[in-house]
Amino acid sequence: MVKQSTVKPTQPPDWYGNISHPSEPYALIGYGRGESEQVARLLALDEIANQLRTHIRSYVEIQASKHNGQVDQSFEQQIQQETDLVLQEAVVIRREQSDSMVFIAMRYDHLPLIEKIKATSDAPCKEKNSNPYLAATPLMHQMQEVLGCQPRVQLVYQHGQWYLLVGGRLYAMSDVDYQKLFTPLTTIGLDIRSSKKELHQGDIIFIEITSKEAGYINYLQVYKSGQVVVMLENHSVDAGSITQFPDPDQYDGLNIELPPGQTETRDLHLVLRCEEKKDWTHFERVGTTISHREPRFGRLLQQMEGCTVAGIIHRVMR
Repeated sequence: MVKQSTVKPTQPPDWYGNISHPSEPYALIGYGRGESEQVARLLALDEIANQLRTHIRSYVEIQASKHNGQVDQSFEQQIQQETDLVLQEAVVIRREQSDSMVFIAMRYDHLPLIEKIKATSDAPCKEKNSNPYLAATPLMHQMQEVLGCQPRVQLVYQHGQWYLLVGGRLYAMSDVDYQKLFTPLTTIGLDIRSSKKELHQGDIIFIEITSKEAGYINYLQVYKSGQVVVMLENHSVDAGSITQFPDPDQYDGLNIELPPGQTETRDLHLVLRCEEKKDWTHFERVGTTISHREPRFGRLLQQMEGCTVAGIIHRVMR
């Protein structure tokens, strides 16, 4: 008589499910097994994502208890953003194949952006920030507190995600971190003002720029998305000049519009006074439709080098 043999299930290696980092509580470990490495990785990532959702929701519950059960609606968005970061930043720390089964362990460091830079960058303070606008942002102020310096950073946009390049390494940014790069900036000798402070859809305004020194004035608008529109470029001014934009002798003013579907937004208006003309070839121009090409906020920050900068933030409501 012939009996059917029983296939013995493949046993996982000893390390599978047993990796711990007691000195690094921020390290989240996920495990996955599958007949291919791709399946094993996806299962490990899903396990990390579930841990991360639990971490964030626990924080939400704590915040709710402090505010009579009320929390900001942005927490669900934060959960999704953090989960998306897992897919980009988790790394394989163990891998083993037994028979036809692949076993994988992956790690994701659940740390705030600046703490992650501190923990993983060899020498973040080796190169210092020299950008006067960046130096005034809340994000760089926090870096000063945590790192003891303002490192040289570069804002990079790739595949729909903002990153900070620090010490040769890219760090994914949450929307909360990204918004900390928007700030008003008061500068001695250079001033930008709006004819209205409270703005609504359909308002008409003028921008007034005062420069105590001669140079080339560039006025730019930065949308929340990171899209940059050049409003006035390489406008030669003398010391003590006052420039109104648009020219009141030719135009009725700037028409304030909200992006479709939005009820509120915050836009950054910057003025740069430079000793030499700047090349704005790769930026959008006023009067044209905003394209869907890569946002240029990071490139604008590089363009600021060597210029004096001032800025205001407009909150626009419907």
